[in-house]
Amino acid sequence: MYERRKEALIQSLQGNGVLHDARIERAILMVPMEEFIPPRLLMEDRIYADTPQVFYFKSQADRRTISAPHMICIMLEYLNLRSNDTLLFLGSKSGYIEAIASLLCTEGHVYVVESSEEVLEFTRSNLQRTGFGENVSLIHGNPLTMAGTESLGMWDKILIPYQVEEADIYPAVRQLNEHGVLFAPIGGDDMQYFTQIIKNEGKYYGTRISSVIFSPLDKNVTFFSQQVQFLELVKKLNKQANVTTNIDTELQNAREALQARRVQAAKDPVNIIYDSEIGDQLHEKYRQETLVSARDESWDFKVFEGTVVELAMQYRGSVRVVTIMNKLNIPFEMVKLYLKKSTQGKLVGDMNDAKSLKFVLNDELVQKDPVTTNILNDLMFHVDNLDGLLKETTLAEFKDMLCYFIDKLEFLERERKMPFRSTTVGVKQMVQQVDMLQAAMDGKGQDWQATRGKLMADLGNGLKDLKAAMQRF
Repeated sequence: MYERRKEALIQSLQGNGVLHDARIERAILMVPMEEFIPPRLLMEDRIYADTPQVFYFKSQADRRTISAPHMICIMLEYLNLRSNDTLLFLGSKSGYIEAIASLLCTEGHVYVVESSEEVLEFTRSNLQRTGFGENVSLIHGNPLTMAGTESLGMWDKILIPYQVEEADIYPAVRQLNEHGVLFAPIGGDDMQYFTQIIKNEGKYYGTRISSVIFSPLDKNVTFFSQQVQFLELVKKLNKQANVTTNIDTELQNAREALQARRVQAAKDPVNIIYDSEIGDQLHEKYRQETLVSARDESWDFKVFEGTVVELAMQYRGSVRVVTIMNKLNIPFEMVKLYLKKSTQGKLVGDMNDAKSLKFVLNDELVQKDPVTTNILNDLMFHVDNLDGLLKETTLAEFKDMLCYFIDKLEFLERERKMPFRSTTVGVKQMVQQVDMLQAAMDGKGQDWQATRGKLMADLGNGLKDLKAAMQRF
């Protein structure tokens, strides 16, 4: 329906010198922007125009937009995304930019930390409905302070598509892996600079790209502020049993921890070296390494097949077709045509859907690691036992089993390079939910019943996700 508009947008972006990466061009063509905007806010005359699109509106002061396409191109190109990157979004853009990014980090994973539960659920619904949620995980919390927590780990790339002050990004910057990149509009409310920050040999090099104006990042929800609210409610209802021996002390500790997070950046700033020769060199080096230019080239079948087999071996015996398209810059139909003839593996999934279709190697080509196989078999055995433990009377045993899973999954990720990061984060969230549920066990009345019911439902959904993740391996 909108193909001509998309093509016109691509030509405009290329003509204006902001779109150079063929992967981003392909992703823009594949992701339906109109599906990420509520019908009541969808403006037919503006869809696929190079302008911001409103996707959330409560009032003029409480609204959110999908960034203009030229802004999206700049952000994604300066992130220098690779196929196996872990990318952290701090603040959601309705799922649209996240979906585009998921087609660039095809063998990695995209995480989104969002403070608004309403926006988060809207994003989740959009991604699930459009089929772009396979390698995207959503987390409810403060985008900035959660980026600095150990439970979420380190990141290859971080994108903040909202306005932030420099001090706000320090927790996130500290969570960059070596050679990691953070991109954000940094500055005050009236003006910011698109800024690329690269970590190299433990130092941070910043490059200011251009002046921009973005709406501020909503960061009102934090773990500590949720804890303060929780404890204040406990105190108000006078339900102290099994929650704390001294509710006033516990509440004061939570308030102090929240305040400590707020002043941490001012006490311990990150030294960002701006506009240096080293930073310029790193920027150009990364750009050359990750940019996929347009290519007009016919492939010999054997060369193509050999390249795809190498890719699949890199990614544990299977590779998404969109990864092949991005790597070799070959159209979807041509990839299918070649791979249908392959004797080294087979295509698995929807033959009309590039983002879900995979090429899976024959078993004899995939080297099996006995340690990995034994651990996975053990986890598959235990995951079925979790159902019987998800009861209020056996929460302690349920939590112990979750911790066992975390230990094994982190080993597989760390030592065997298995893609269990998103699963591990989900299990850790379940542990936090168990702790909250145990704290509320003696609560009575409607408020407590609703809290207990929601937490049990969340744990049930988390358990379903864990089972689905284990079955994929």
